[in-house]
Order: sequence, then C-alpha cells, then structure tokens
Amino acid sequence: MNEIVFEKDDPTNWHIEFLAAVANLRARNYKIKEVPPFTVKLIAGKIIPALATTTAMIVGAVGIEIFKYI
Repeated sequence: MNEIVFEKDDPTNWHIEFLAAVANLRARNYKIKEVPPFTVKLIAGKIIPALATTTAMIVGAVGIEIFKYI
C-alpha cells in the first residue's frame, strides 16, 4: 500500500469524483439534496483553512490558560 496525497485540483486522480459519489450516496440514504462534483470541490477546498483556523484558536486558548496557571 502506498500513501496518496489528496489533491482536489488534479482531475486525473478521481479524488473529487469519489468524494462526490460517496457524499451523494449518503445524501440519498438520508434524503438530503445531492450535490454536483464542483460543489464538493468547493467544500473540500475550504476544509484545510478551517482546520488551520481552528487549530490556531485552540492553541491561543491553551496559551491563555497556561499564563493563568503560571
């Protein structure tokens, strides 16, 4: 098994198409509106900045707690 890096902008690796297919199967299961692959690509592009922002906020909160403890 080899590690594969997720790349949403490369259409030859079929990552977005796979995510769209799985998301739409889940949407059908729960009777939610299905989305096209382009919408999945837009959502996937926003996940990494959201993770970085959340991590920065948590580190800041932990830093404040450490200063309060000291």
